[in-house]
Amino acid sequence: MMSVISEKETLIECKWNVVEDQVKPNKACARIEWLISDILKLVKVDPAGWEKLYQDPKDNRFWLLFYPQAELHGGGPACLMEITLNEVELRFNAKK
Repeated sequence: MMSVISEKETLIECKWNVVEDQVKPNKACARIEWLISDILKLVKVDPAGWEKLYQDPKDNRFWLLFYPQAELHGGGPACLMEITLNEVELRFNAKK
């Protein structure tokens, strides 16, 4: 069963593990997909499409979906990181 984001969480990292020559995503990968499709509200997408800004309707915190391993196919596994309103304005040139 998936869990919503707790108030203490600030980072959810998807990781890919190689098992018997196959790439297997960890549980955080499925959780991120569930959060961005069913729980979080999409607010804005950067022009390149690599970063997406979400907001949690439960507590109004902002979450950045990004791919920190650009050298991997498709940017590698996703990360979901809490960001402040100031960071939102700097990254997306947007005001809430």
